[in-house]
Amino acid sequence: MSEELAAAMSTAAAEELSDALDTIRHCLGQLDDEQAWWRPAESMNSIGNLLLHLAGNLRQWIVSGVGGVAGVRERPAEFSATGPIPRNELLDLLERTVADAIATLAAIADKPPSELLQVRRVQGFEV
Repeated sequence: MSEELAAAMSTAAAEELSDALDTIRHCLGQLDDEQAWWRPAESMNSIGNLLLHLAGNLRQWIVSGVGGVAGVRERPAEFSATGPIPRNELLDLLERTVADAIATLAAIADKPPSELLQVRRVQGFEV
């Protein structure tokens, strides 16, 4: 893998994360806090749960998995939360996580391409 390819992959992933965050920001802005935590049924997830899960997953896979930053994830808590974490706090958490993921991607773009090809253990899987 060439250094140019590593940089291009990092840039493309960062742009995708930024675009997705913009979409989430727009959609979340159309809800109030109660709607963000509404569940169609007790066994289903709210938008709040999904935002907590997304932030946890990004941090675990990119910041910790790729970047090597130690992290502790409490995945069951992402789904058991019932709020009311205000929308602005959920969005702030996701924005910080995306910023950390983008910084991680930028940092690995400067490393030898062989580091991108290293096998890593994430969520118990060799990837």
